[in-house]
Amino acid sequence: MKRFLDFVISAFAIIILSPLLITVAAMVKVASPGQVLFRQQRIGKNFRPFNIYKFRTMVREAPNRGTDITFGDDPRITRLGRILRKTKIDELPQLLNVLRGDMSLVGPKAGSSPIWLICFAKIMMIFSKCGRALPTLPRLNIVTRPPCSVKPKIQRKNI
Repeated sequence: MKRFLDFVISAFAIIILSPLLITVAAMVKVASPGQVLFRQQRIGKNFRPFNIYKFRTMVREAPNRGTDITFGDDPRITRLGRILRKTKIDELPQLLNVLRGDMSLVGPKAGSSPIWLICFAKIMMIFSKCGRALPTLPRLNIVTRPPCSVKPKIQRKNI
């Protein structure tokens, strides 16, 4: 039932938002050279890698000009990219991932996927329930946090 709802809602959202999606795609293409969509490998259900899609918000040469992580006023982010990131419009192409079944509208957040993380995740699968559900779109995972958290829980004991 959940997969059916994910499919129907994402298909409906793509149709309704198609004028916005087409407009943003054209703006990204005009704003800076390069592809319209940014593709990055993430970890999904059962630790299966998949490609996540977003509107490109950085310059084309960004991977060669810095780290994978951006902070504050990173010069690699385009002017349009700042707006898209602030409004989260850059995340809308992930509806395609939901439509394809790579992600879900509600559930845990998709994990990053450097090779060391994949190995670590497979080992940790024994100890946690993460990786057994489809990842979700950002911000919706706030409603339903996964049973395991990336942040370690530290208990302070009084001696």
